[in-house]
Amino acid sequence: MNERQFALILVFLLITFSHPPRTLNSPSEDAESYPKTSALDVLMLGNSYTNQNNLASKLDNILSDGGGDVEVSALTSGGLKLYEHEDRARESGSQWNIALNEPNDFVILQDQSQVPSFPTNSQNWQDSRDAAIYLNQRALDSGGSTILFMTWGYKDGDLNNQWRSPDYPSMQLHLQQGYEMYLENITTQTEPAFIAPVGLAYKHLYDTVADTGVDPSAGATAFSTLYSSDGSHPSIDGTYLSACVFTAVITGESPVGRIYPGQISPARALELQEAAAATVFNITDYLYPFEIEPLGTEFGSDSGSIFGIDPGATIGLNFNFTNHAGVDDDALVSISGPGSWSIEWLNSEPPEVGHTYDAPPGNPQWVQFSITAPQVSGGYPLADSLHPFSMQLTSESDGSKDWYNFSLEYGFYHSATIDEGGGNASLSPGDVIDLFVTARNLGNSVRDLVVEIVEVDSDGSLIGESGMSLSSAGWAAIILSRVQLDSMAPNESGQIRLQVQAPDRYPGALFFDVMVWSSASPDQISTVNQRVSIVPRTGGVLALQENGCTGDTSPGETCHGFLRIENTGDVSSTFELIVVNTPEWLTVEFDQSSVTLGPGQSLSGIQISCTVSQGTVADLTAEFLVQLWLGDWSPHELQLAITVGEYYDWLLERVSSDLSENNNLTSQWTLTNAGNEPDGLVVNLDVNMVTEFGLVPPPGAFTGTESNNPRSFEIMNVEPGDSVEFSAWMAVPTEAPVETTAILTVEVRSIRDPAIIFSAEDSVIVPATFVPDENGGGEEFLQNIINWLEVWHELFLIAIVVIAGCIGVTVAVRTRKQRELALRGPAPPTEEKAEEWMARFEEEGGQAPELVESPQIGARDFAAEFIEKSGGLSEKPQEGPSKEVVETASDVLDMYQTEHDIESATEMADRMTQGEVPHPDNVMLDPAEQETRRAVSKKRRDDDSPTDYDLEL
Repeated sequence: MNERQFALILVFLLITFSHPPRTLNSPSEDAESYPKTSALDVLMLGNSYTNQNNLASKLDNILSDGGGDVEVSALTSGGLKLYEHEDRARESGSQWNIALNEPNDFVILQDQSQVPSFPTNSQNWQDSRDAAIYLNQRALDSGGSTILFMTWGYKDGDLNNQWRSPDYPSMQLHLQQGYEMYLENITTQTEPAFIAPVGLAYKHLYDTVADTGVDPSAGATAFSTLYSSDGSHPSIDGTYLSACVFTAVITGESPVGRIYPGQISPARALELQEAAAATVFNITDYLYPFEIEPLGTEFGSDSGSIFGIDPGATIGLNFNFTNHAGVDDDALVSISGPGSWSIEWLNSEPPEVGHTYDAPPGNPQWVQFSITAPQVSGGYPLADSLHPFSMQLTSESDGSKDWYNFSLEYGFYHSATIDEGGGNASLSPGDVIDLFVTARNLGNSVRDLVVEIVEVDSDGSLIGESGMSLSSAGWAAIILSRVQLDSMAPNESGQIRLQVQAPDRYPGALFFDVMVWSSASPDQISTVNQRVSIVPRTGGVLALQENGCTGDTSPGETCHGFLRIENTGDVSSTFELIVVNTPEWLTVEFDQSSVTLGPGQSLSGIQISCTVSQGTVADLTAEFLVQLWLGDWSPHELQLAITVGEYYDWLLERVSSDLSENNNLTSQWTLTNAGNEPDGLVVNLDVNMVTEFGLVPPPGAFTGTESNNPRSFEIMNVEPGDSVEFSAWMAVPTEAPVETTAILTVEVRSIRDPAIIFSAEDSVIVPATFVPDENGGGEEFLQNIINWLEVWHELFLIAIVVIAGCIGVTVAVRTRKQRELALRGPAPPTEEKAEEWMARFEEEGGQAPELVESPQIGARDFAAEFIEKSGGLSEKPQEGPSKEVVETASDVLDMYQTEHDIESATEMADRMTQGEVPHPDNVMLDPAEQETRRAVSKKRRDDDSPTDYDLEL
């Protein structure tokens, strides 16, 4: 206290305080208060979305399920907008006015289904915003709070406003933004309003279906079945989902396990309950009614007091000060604290700046304010941490100061979440797979996290009890490691390792949930769903059966090989053959590039064709890959190589042809190496008449002669694509006895490949010397014929000799054949059978004679009768020679006949040699002479010539 005896005694009393004064006037002067009829009164203002399937009744049933005293009522009309609700609420005596005057714990406001998604500058949106402000104040006046009913987007978007909301996601986003801006306009720190995110629960199911790769709006999905047939109004599923969201928002309790309508299956009800719980408790971070805690009741009058406060909670504080100086004064009071904490009071000045209060002597003056603790974020603020605050009072009269300091002790927050894990995994029959889940301690103190797994069905319904492992139908899953979850610091992450073994069969799938929670908060569980599916083993092998490309392949040629594909997987698979790393000059093709094979099947004889492009340089080698593809992976590949072989070819082109005044024919020629290797060539020149001719070889050519008129040349090492130019000429006769053609022929032969031979010609017409007319000129014409024969007589003589020789050979051959036929004698007559003789007789028209059968008698009887009639045997019959004697005589006779024939031939040859008889090739013998010669006996030659000599006729 100072010398002026002015003292300010500060006495602080921390107490809870109620709502501050309202900022809006009462809405209607005829408003009156009604007593509460139940423990929880909820009033719903909406339209057909609220009325459809009687949402109020569904919500009432869920809230009353636990035996609570609840009353939920609704005022609805089709298509009503918030400002139309306001109009009815302002009307004295209307149901809306009466219902809003009754004590309601919560008033739920639902706008028309499109208006909140409109731009904020649209008149409809602004009218609804103003109506929300008015209706919120009416709810506060009746002692309740406002909950905005965030609705859902149309299943296929707003077709009437496609420019803004062409599909469900875009419309839902705009609805969310619209309701959040309504909230900003009606909520205050001391009188907060709330949102029930029903539309975001719809979106949660939409995203869940979309994550599986299915269009959520197509067909019957977990999302699309929330709608009735018009794609706008809710089905019974959609209405029940709305009721579950409101239950979670109002009570802070999970709707899982609550009552559900009989039209919904148990599995579907659980899915909707879990979607509502996930939306309210996990996905959104709105402020909900159950999070508003009562103001603190602690008291402390001295500096240094410590008061506890839970995360996100608000504590109300009152303090007073007294002026003991005995004179009037003013006091400036300010409050300061940590920046992340919110300090609020009703004064217009910020608390850190301070507000000036009247300080009459002896009268205590009260200052009211509240402090809101921040939520835990990233593990901070830590549990049990102290956060200091200071209140300062300054006297306006003398500047004296006094302080009151206190601290708030931050409470515990326990939670855990799964950052990564879950989803879909696959493995082959009988295989084992490791799965990893990352969990994080969301609390603000060191805690152990607990992890368990539990089997669920495909709809997410629990099967059995949770634990560290599970087994089902051949499946086995176990938590192998959770050591990183022990003693986790705030915001620390740890990895969980799981292992799953599949049964040795296909197909199959295992569904299970991985659940993580803080050991200090077992009710707040974070869950991810894991699906493990059995996929068939797939694979294939590619083999080269036959390789026809091991040698060189020349440009323009194609070599072939044969491949074999085997399916080593468990199911039928379609394999693709693909070639990579081929150069531009190589083309590789398959007779079939796509093959479908069953398990264990194989296909052989797949032809691969490799074609080398024309003009490719020799000795290039391409190593390329033939890959076997199965879907998006390649189980096998082969490396093949192709080498370009040597290819030789030449192009001969006549560039020009000129007949000079001197009657010389000169041709310009170009030879181009069309192969792919250096090559040489030999050029020869020839003409078809006796005249002068020659070549003018190119530089560097070898002619093999010193003559100035060579008729051939040789040149070496002409590079591919290079050309050789040369000239050929001939002296063309000025005339000929008859008109003829002078031809100059160029023949070319490759040195590297002698099989390459080709020629080209140049020619000119040689006119006739003289053409006689009817008036004479015979002598001059005869002389020209003689001159022409002097030039061409050699060729004529050669032709005559050849023709005469051919004729002589022909005559000799024919004569020899005739002589051989004559020596053989006439052909023996053909034996005629009796049947043929009778047939010929009948053909001549005669009648066949009657055949008389002769009497038949045995040979012995005949002989006996013959001897008897002839008078008996006159002498004893002689015996014939034996069979051996007859055969010996026959052999001797044949030998003699052979010697006789040889002697006859020898004699005839001698006579022809001595000129007595002309050679049969020269003279045709007279038939009579032939007969005479046949009658002359042949003489036996008594010489020493062997019997097996050769005859030369």
